Amino acid sequence: MTKRKKPEEILPNGRKTLYKPEYDQIAFNFYVLGADNTKLAEYFEVDQKTLNEWMHKHPTFLHAVKEGRDLSSSNVAGALYKRAMGMHYEEDQVLSNGEVVRVKKYLPPDTRAMQFYLRNKNSQLWKDKHEVEITGDLNLSSRMIQVYSDDDDKLLK
Repeated sequence: MTKRKKPEEILPNGRKTLYKPEYDQIAFNFYVLGADNTKLAEYFEVDQKTLNEWMHKHPTFLHAVKEGRDLSSSNVAGALYKRAMGMHYEEDQVLSNGEVVRVKKYLPPDTRAMQFYLRNKNSQLWKDKHEVEITGDLNLSSRMIQVYSDDDDKLLK
């Protein structure tokens, strides 16, 4: 006798879902590494629509995706902030005799990183493009008629 499948394992058309609970951790790892839905769907060999259905039907999968995205974004934001402010770091260097030594280095603040950080943090205050609102009546047609009539008067003389 065959074992009866759980309702959540059966799709409306009768096919068994391809989702597995271990996909939660895989999705989290993919997003931490900066992947997107396209890359994850390729990895699982499913359509993006299927990936979206998994997020809708499996809260743990959706949670893993969101947590991975958030962690990835916060890591990038932290690195950008460090680059904007300048930072100390250590680097291994190989000497001519083959000896490896750890060297302390300093990376000065980067103005492009500062601009990018500030524009994204508070775009209204730091944006490059400023909008200017012009008010009043711009009745150009009557002004153009006046200019043309002035020219006609000059031609007649």
